[in-house]
Amino acid sequence: MSDLYVVVLDGSQPDDSVFTYARDFARETAPDMTHPVSSIRDMVMTLHGRCSRGDRISTLRIEAHGAPAAQRIGRDWLTVRSLPQHAADLRSLHSLFTPRHRPHVVLAGCRVGETDELVRALSMVWPGVSVIAAMMRQATVLMGVDGPYRVCLRSVCGVGENPPDPWSLK
Repeated sequence: MSDLYVVVLDGSQPDDSVFTYARDFARETAPDMTHPVSSIRDMVMTLHGRCSRGDRISTLRIEAHGAPAAQRIGRDWLTVRSLPQHAADLRSLHSLFTPRHRPHVVLAGCRVGETDELVRALSMVWPGVSVIAAMMRQATVLMGVDGPYRVCLRSVCGVGENPPDPWSLK
């Protein structure tokens, strides 16, 4: 049984310069742990399959386009408004996160963490799992500028220039 770093890629998105870089980087750094998906449901099924032999997720990184308080996952946009229709599927992922370490989900879409509403809502779906989201455009990271990031653990949120330690929020 292993703790996994898993990258989920938007498999429905046509390539552009930012997304192509993110996809290629993920495939180079975690080739066996990178999975293209076509929807939120497909992501959930893929992760359950990946963990079917007892492996657990320590980091789940979702690489796709984003907008303020919105993360694209395949053809779906995850927002606070769409969360109720995906809540049961997303809640089912909670058992896949490792209890041994400090698990977290990284929403890598542009500006997803500009507000805390989606980040906070997801951290409530997965109690004990921190959710980290970029507050800037992905292209900014390509130019060497890191941060700021928003992080929430349960209902407590913070902001930091580098991905902040979510466990300091307790």
